[in-house]
Amino acid sequence: MGNFTQAQREDFLIGMMKVGFLKRLESSVHSFTLTLERTLDKIKDLDDRIARFKAYQNENPEIDLALIVPDDIDDEDMRDALEVGKKLTFRMAHLRLDDWLKALHEDRRQLHSIYIQAKDVDRTRDAKDP
Repeated sequence: MGNFTQAQREDFLIGMMKVGFLKRLESSVHSFTLTLERTLDKIKDLDDRIARFKAYQNENPEIDLALIVPDDIDDEDMRDALEVGKKLTFRMAHLRLDDWLKALHEDRRQLHSIYIQAKDVDRTRDAKDP
């Protein structure tokens, strides 16, 4: 079998995330709610990072941010705004940020809707929560 395409990788990643959420739900609704909270927080942090990058880009149109090497920058906040990822990093200037933001906002909307319903399940209604 050959290498995965990016689309296949994303499909597998989505599947793994679904399984992770279902395992947390199987554990207890409380655990599931905590996982949803953490995921929503990560989406907000990512949204904030993209906003910082776009603001810097708008304030400095003369600078080609795609050419800046983040490791060469002393300012940690600026370095964080220029790239995203942990093990595998991507430069913000190389991404379709508007498309990504649209998808993030849709993910946040859907997850928040589930979170609102899950957080109202208390211990008396959650048979798995001790």
